Amino acid sequence: MAEQLRWILLLLGILVIAWVVWDGWRARRRTVKPPDVGRKEPHIDLPDVSIPDDNGLASIGDGASPNPEPDVAEDHFAKCHLPDQPQLVITLHLMAELGSEFSGAEVLQQLESAGCRLGNYEIFHWHDGHEHGFCVADAFQPGTFDRETLPSRQILGLAFFMTLPSHSQPQKVFDNMLAVMRHLQKQLGGLLEDGEHNPLTSQTIDHYREQIAEYSRQQLTHAQRETPDEH
Repeated sequence: MAEQLRWILLLLGILVIAWVVWDGWRARRRTVKPPDVGRKEPHIDLPDVSIPDDNGLASIGDGASPNPEPDVAEDHFAKCHLPDQPQLVITLHLMAELGSEFSGAEVLQQLESAGCRLGNYEIFHWHDGHEHGFCVADAFQPGTFDRETLPSRQILGLAFFMTLPSHSQPQKVFDNMLAVMRHLQKQLGGLLEDGEHNPLTSQTIDHYREQIAEYSRQQLTHAQRETPDEH
């Protein structure tokens, strides 16, 4: 009887450990908190990285403004919903440099000037007037913003992320997300980093573009297979 009880307790212990591991994995994949949000410290010793002007990115004030259309109602942002099971998540970061922080008041002002609005999930959303584009969250737990307290807060980093499927033109969304990041870096300073907190280079940007293009190709192929032939 004692031996049987020992095996039962051992099995229960294994099940508890497995549940804890699974729950942690699930938490890391929550859409409203991009991968590694709140789990990695910024690489404060990294050099300042800027994106070259000739890499084809949209730029605020250069004729490709990421601001939404003027007739977009505020409730667009309050009702933004992310896909329950995103097939692809692209995450980028803007992190404060060593010994520095971003003023919450300036973060709010600059994000809103770039067309982002604080809405559903207590994060910022960019909307092009027709479809949801990308989101901006606090790079550290809990990842959300409170409009009442944000102006008095100090922010160590911002996480920008887009989920697919969510927009019919994902490459355009990616361009605008980069443009908003560059705009904030110009106004606030900081370091541009990829989803793993490595310096954001032109090669990394090209890799993200390839991921998005491959995803779009797969979606098109899938749609063609699902469409019955008409004869």
